[in-house]
Amino acid sequence: MVRCLQPPARAQEPAGKDDARMRTWIGALAVATLLASSGCNSLQYMETEELWAHADAAFDAGRYGDAIPYYDEILSRSRENARAYLFRGISRERDSDALGAFRDYARAGDLGDPRGLLYRVDLALRSDDLAGATGDLGRLKDMGLRGRDRVAQLVLLATLRLKQNRPRLAAQNAERALREGEALRDPGAEPFLASARYTAAHAYYRLGDFQRAYEHFDRYMSSPEARQSPTDHYLHGLLAYLAGDYVAANEHLAQADPDLVDEAASILDDPSFGAGER
Repeated sequence: MVRCLQPPARAQEPAGKDDARMRTWIGALAVATLLASSGCNSLQYMETEELWAHADAAFDAGRYGDAIPYYDEILSRSRENARAYLFRGISRERDSDALGAFRDYARAGDLGDPRGLLYRVDLALRSDDLAGATGDLGRLKDMGLRGRDRVAQLVLLATLRLKQNRPRLAAQNAERALREGEALRDPGAEPFLASARYTAAHAYYRLGDFQRAYEHFDRYMSSPEARQSPTDHYLHGLLAYLAGDYVAANEHLAQADPDLVDEAASILDDPSFGAGER
């Protein structure tokens, strides 16, 4: 499953004169006071550069709901601004407005930004809208994606195949994402590589190739992107056990959810599962 689609790096808006940039930041407190007293209508009096500065500051601080009115005003001035649709979509999704995000991602994609479609596929997959994900991945196929976007496309395709119960195709696409992502030598691609390893591990598990499943999950768990949750430690230990590495299995299972460990021990009919040295 996709666990890592991150906000894209923002292309900077054209820089204005130094005095305009200074006014943007020095006037921040005054603008905040004005907004509090007169509401969002005051945004119409701000320069577009100021709107972007405040939107970016709110977005980067994780105040997604605060960023949305700025994107609204930017879009009221330019209905063809793909970047504003993309970042408003991300803000809406993180502010629990999935439907609004879905529409904004679609509009960004229609305006030629493939990242809008990538985000929409990610959202569709997490909502189990496989038909929607399939349609958007079909559109992306002819867009000639490169770099991180290409790796993200392959990871999303692998996730779709896994959800369609086609583990062999899922493994193939995940492996391709890993080859292309590692060749980039780009630290920014690591979240996509982690997701590819996670997906590959689940695909190989379904194929009964427990050794390869364990190898991929082991690398996933060593990445900074791994959540290190009790459930992840359980999966790590289970795959190690199935691959025949019982010492590693017990080490991982010691950090796992004990209820899951007990349940698996019963299913496997092996009371030593997760109980210490074999």
